[in-house]
Amino acid sequence: MVSVYELADRWNEPCRQCLDGQTSYVKWPNGTIGIYCNKGCENITRCFTEPIPDNYLNGCKTFVANKPSIQGSRGSGIPPNGYLVFVDASATEPCQSEDLLAYALACQLEFGTDRPVAGYVNMCPTQLSVKPEDVRSSISTFIHEMAHALGFSSTSYAFLREDDGTPRTPRDPQTNLPALGQDSDYIYLASKSTVTKVQRIWVSAVSTTIRTIDVFVLPSVLAEARAHYNCPTMDGMDLENDGGSGTAFVHFEKRITEDELMSGSYSKDSYVSSLTLAYFKDTGWFSTRIDLNSDITENQGAPGSWWYNVNMSMAQNWRFGKNWGCDFVQLSCYEYMKRQLAKNNPITPYCNKLSSTDVKCLVYDDAFGSCDLQRQKEKVPGENQYFTSIDGVSASDLPYYAGGSSLSDRCPIHRPFEPVTGYKYTSYCRHIENQDTIDSQNNYALQYFGQDSICVNHDTYAPWISIVGGFYRDISFPYASCHKYNCSSVGIELQVGQQVTKCSDGESIPINAYSNNINARGLVLCPTCNAACSHRNIVILIALPANYLLN
Repeated sequence: MVSVYELADRWNEPCRQCLDGQTSYVKWPNGTIGIYCNKGCENITRCFTEPIPDNYLNGCKTFVANKPSIQGSRGSGIPPNGYLVFVDASATEPCQSEDLLAYALACQLEFGTDRPVAGYVNMCPTQLSVKPEDVRSSISTFIHEMAHALGFSSTSYAFLREDDGTPRTPRDPQTNLPALGQDSDYIYLASKSTVTKVQRIWVSAVSTTIRTIDVFVLPSVLAEARAHYNCPTMDGMDLENDGGSGTAFVHFEKRITEDELMSGSYSKDSYVSSLTLAYFKDTGWFSTRIDLNSDITENQGAPGSWWYNVNMSMAQNWRFGKNWGCDFVQLSCYEYMKRQLAKNNPITPYCNKLSSTDVKCLVYDDAFGSCDLQRQKEKVPGENQYFTSIDGVSASDLPYYAGGSSLSDRCPIHRPFEPVTGYKYTSYCRHIENQDTIDSQNNYALQYFGQDSICVNHDTYAPWISIVGGFYRDISFPYASCHKYNCSSVGIELQVGQQVTKCSDGESIPINAYSNNINARGLVLCPTCNAACSHRNIVILIALPANYLLN
């Protein structure tokens, strides 16, 4: 996905930390600026909590007789195409929060480019599991955190560069640090060509408000967002506005990205989409040839030069929001649903029925799921109330009903089961690890899980039954299931148990299938060939190659 081509032999040497954090800036005749310690260096330099081995570190950059100098031993450094990552699983104070799965940060930047070259990832041990059904989640979480450590972070926004290596945010000529000030958390403010604020009208069932939100206006990110959503007038890619410190402003908005890798909360299936890759392209660290001028006190020889490249073709086939238009991106879910219903169009991905009556295949993943519309413990804020009526709910109770995720602005969304209610398997058809689990729990619907599996809806007019040892069992839940399929020149071939049936678009076909002493009967609704076969070659991570993010 991100390739780094070495054109010179310069190695990065992370700086040692200064005693008491006291530093001075030295500007050299060639215009470069060095940072030196006023009182000398700490004995141990850390990346968050972890000591950085001396063999990676520069000497101590300090003053001798009021002259800048490098004292002590110097390590060999980090290779020019390298990244030093410390992976931990410690029960640190942040991990005491039940909602926190992991966290990460960059701790050293490359001289001359500001590219992070060292970082720290901590997987909270109480949330970490290597059980077969949990490995996929742990891998997805780690990749997400690695993206933060590589620079998808508010602490990095002000250090992004143009394609020619020029800083996107103006720099202080005396320090070469971003010159637009800092926020209340002492994070440098980025230029408005990186992140800016826009206003959006937010309509709910009971109120209309003006929201001011932060958006990326980075050229590649904005171009990819416009293309993905099919919204040529999109004024920015929304950043998360909920969740507090550590979530807001450092992720894409969950409501419109859901299962994208850098949305603000966990998903069993997380896609490394063109949006995330476009961000790294826009950093300027991974898309341009940059000439680096060495600090003249560091006898490194000729200036170094590297070429960084983001391979956009490696983006995964992310379907959430694909071609759903400007209304989906820029309107509230209430206004979007209202407009869609007026046109007799689906309100996908939103939903307006309670979960027990609205289980079906998702349009954005090969999985079945339910509407996460549910009664909340307290009244929902007016701007998050989206219904004037819900079947089975009294008018006085409506203010308590909303979607389950605050990061999605409480919009009710069809989401997969993680796991299926009453069972230990998920509803993702391509999750091969589900097979052993469901087979051990009685596979009444003869489901099949794997790369060649697809979700099919059941015809609710003929509920499925399962016959095991002469006993009949109604399969009233779920109303969809996963089965093996093949795309052929004549359409879809669907396999349930040992029964293989040709399946035409939208057709309701009878199932009377046998396998392992189980007989499943019912009707299924055939998916459209175009939808089922257009993404047939998707490859989903089940392991983390060493070169997954950095080749």
